[in-house]
Amino acid sequence: MQIRPFLLLVTLGLTVFSPSHAQTGQEIELPVTANLGLGFGQLHSHIDLTASDQRIFSFQPELSGSVSRETLTKYKDKLPEEVPQWLTKADISYAPYVLPTLYFTPSNDRGESVYGASIGPGVAVNVGADYVSVGVGLGLMATYLYMESDRFVDNHYLTLGARAEWNIKLMPMRYVHLEVGQKYMQHIERELSNDEFIGRFREDYVMLHVRFPFTTNVKL
Repeated sequence: MQIRPFLLLVTLGLTVFSPSHAQTGQEIELPVTANLGLGFGQLHSHIDLTASDQRIFSFQPELSGSVSRETLTKYKDKLPEEVPQWLTKADISYAPYVLPTLYFTPSNDRGESVYGASIGPGVAVNVGADYVSVGVGLGLMATYLYMESDRFVDNHYLTLGARAEWNIKLMPMRYVHLEVGQKYMQHIERELSNDEFIGRFREDYVMLHVRFPFTTNVKL
């Protein structure tokens, strides 16, 4: 039986399925990892969202499942032939959309503020050595912002989009990782009440990951 890569991207309820044309009945224990992340960052827009151009910060909880390169290498003979060899040397993770990223501005004398949230699934691939790796990711998202600002009559912003990101992970311990990176977000552009269009954002962040290993049974 072949284990398809996208089925190896496990989530909190991590269940791995394995399609085949003939059941052999062989069962193995597949090592997988649940990942809990907590991050902070800063959101940047290509237009000013407040008259005083305040900083917009982000709070990023993350819940994801991952399969390590050791596991992929061990079972690489079960993967489809079209899967590139470098992928068997990567850590693959999948984050569902259960936890949103929250946006906020600090208090200020002008009474202006920006609050909001972004939510959506994503997948990432990291390649590297035992203590450091470099990764890229893709995802979909829905974003809402409430902008209490003198610049706009309509304070609400809601749209859909996609994101691409890169990251560097430092792994001083097997189950504790520190990640720094950037997300580039392109949304369906919307015209605001001041005739400006908004759709592009960039987010710089740092995140601490704590990982919890366990196994799930898979038939081969």
